[in-house]
Amino acid sequence: MLKQNHFNKILSTLFLSLFMGILAPDVSVAAINWRSIGPGGGSIPCLVTDPNNPNILYTGTDYGGVFKSIDAGQNWTSVNNGLSDSIYLGSVSALAISSGMQSIVYAGTCSGGVFKTTDGGENWSPKNSGLTNTCVRSLIVSPSEPNILYAGTETGGIFKSIDGGENWSHVSDVNYVFAMAISPNNSEVVYAGSYSSGIYKTKNGGMEWKQINSGLTNTSIQTLVIDPNTPNILYAGTFGGGVFKSINSGVEWTAANIGLTNLLITSLTIDPSNSNTLYAGSYGSGVFKSTNAGGSWSPVNTGILTQQVRSLALDQNNSNVVLIRMLFMPGRMWQVFSRQPQGEQTGILSTLDSTIPMFRQSPSIL
Repeated sequence: MLKQNHFNKILSTLFLSLFMGILAPDVSVAAINWRSIGPGGGSIPCLVTDPNNPNILYTGTDYGGVFKSIDAGQNWTSVNNGLSDSIYLGSVSALAISSGMQSIVYAGTCSGGVFKTTDGGENWSPKNSGLTNTCVRSLIVSPSEPNILYAGTETGGIFKSIDGGENWSHVSDVNYVFAMAISPNNSEVVYAGSYSSGIYKTKNGGMEWKQINSGLTNTSIQTLVIDPNTPNILYAGTFGGGVFKSINSGVEWTAANIGLTNLLITSLTIDPSNSNTLYAGSYGSGVFKSTNAGGSWSPVNTGILTQQVRSLALDQNNSNVVLIRMLFMPGRMWQVFSRQPQGEQTGILSTLDSTIPMFRQSPSIL
């Protein structure tokens, strides 16, 4: 029982959303320097940017609900009206913004299910009709059909809504779904990453799913991303096996870990303007960058004090700004916007270097 409780604790803290190498770092990767821009609310499991307005950011926190910024993170406002009190016990573990209307945002919690706002976070309402498991670990909205969304749960499988979250139907029994990705060209094609059993794919909107683990030597999936310019190329981040890449829509996977000094990958993101540029967040070694489509990686951690990264996100319109979310001990170089009760300092970090992922980091639990 104690072993199971410890496992559950790791699962609930790590994503609520990771490499060993032998080559020298890519000299084309310049150092990235970071500064803190807030907010508080405890560890931040999820951080998203509005695809139409990069100045608008939303964060989901473990203890403080949802925060919003309309000035690229310089100032933050708590936007929790209507969110159930239970979210403060279970955290906001997933956020997704509608591709059709920037004012529509979905929040997945691990105790209250899915919430939706249609006014940019001013008011939230629960959207759990048909959702038989309310511990939601991942959410995705179709980029081509904004009323279609999928929710991955901890122990209840995968659910789908075709009416903007008003009703949900159960489409898979896969559990511990910490990551999901949907094809930018076809909302019927969806990938689901399970922390316990690898990667699954549907080609018909969830009616049928197939396990696609050929080549994977680690099936603890933390993150999945699709190349927005070449959708048959995918990357998977695993907790213990590093990064894997597929060039044939998941039929076969190969390790892509050259230059990675940590195989505990929590997050991946791709520069939409240059698909050769990727960023990987790790649990313990900070941020890595690849400029050759995962062929090799180099660390970009100048100034980062604590390097337990939970996730990152990329500004889809501007590749000249980087935001990063971290937990770190009282520091020397940082502008701190909040403190944890234990004295830890938290906040999103930003840089003006020529990259733009945003990170979240978890406390030390391993």
